Order: sequence, then structure tokens, then C-alpha cells
Amino acid sequence: MLISCSGSKVNTDKDFQRVAKEFITAFDNKDLAVIEKYIDTRTGFFVLDNPGAFSFPDFFTSYNQIAMLDSETGIGYLNHMKTKCGDILKGSVPVYSCDDERWDKEGCYYGEASSPGISRLYMSLLQFELIDQTSYDSRIDIARNIDNQITHFIYSTDESVGFYFARINGEWKLLLIDKIVACSA
Repeated sequence: MLISCSGSKVNTDKDFQRVAKEFITAFDNKDLAVIEKYIDTRTGFFVLDNPGAFSFPDFFTSYNQIAMLDSETGIGYLNHMKTKCGDILKGSVPVYSCDDERWDKEGCYYGEASSPGISRLYMSLLQFELIDQTSYDSRIDIARNIDNQITHFIYSTDESVGFYFARINGEWKLLLIDKIVACSA
């Protein structure tokens, strides 16, 4: 018996397009119940942030941990951020050129993508002695696991924020929020 998989990629694309719209609407409205349905508490998720010259990963098991932050800077900024996504177009992750000081394309995009490299970031932080060995050891396996699972993204160039997802036990789950501001020091 032959089984064709030709329709599975189309179904995954349409399914993730629906997820992208639902997630962005929930994120912009700060609908914690809907956002939380995209969090796997066993897997958790990272937020990449660069509050200064270096980027740092923070690990969470619930978006409510972020919602409780009372700050308009750093990760707390996510509580005030709106992606400004109207239409979400299929494409690749936008790339920012520091030389040209602009994106290669602007707007909101979704599609397939791998992780921007949480484990590489941890290795760099350890190499430059910005974290200690214990901190590194406690998160590197989680970072590698999440890096290996990420398959899809949603990205808003207006807010320089990316959301990275994977299917876990048949459901789309958020694994990474990348709010690193390109070219900042």
C-alpha cells in the first residue's frame, strides 16, 4: 500500500497560518488564556533579550510569569508590545542589515524556520564569563532540546520580535520569543 504525503505540508502550512493569526491576536490583546494554550509547561520556552551589549536567554514555563512583570523595559516590555500585524504573509524570517539600517522586507511573516540558536548563545555567554558554569549546566540541555524542536516562526519587523513554534504531542507550542533588537550595543 502506498501512502502519499504530498498534502501534509499544505495541511501543516494552513494549520500554522491559523495558529499564527490566533496567537498574534491573543498576544496583541494580552489574552493570557489563549497564549497559555500555546505553552507546554513541561517543555517551557525561552525569551531572548538584549538589555545591553549582550543578549541573554531567560527560561519560563508559563507566560503568566512574564505577565506579572511590572516593567516597560526588558522582558516586561512584552506586556505592552503590540506586533502591529494586519496581514501575516508566508515567507522567510526577515533579516536586518546593520550596514543599511533596514530590514530586507517589512511587515509580519510566518513560515518554516529553525531556531536562531539558544544553545550557541549560552556557549558564548559562558565563553565570555557572563554566566557561570552552574548556570550554563542548568540550561544548556533545555536550550539544545528547544533548538532541535523549532520548526516554524511568526515575525513582526515593526516590533523586531519573533515567535518560534513546534508541534509537541500534536499541538503547536511556543518555544521561543526572540526580542533581540538588531545591531544594538
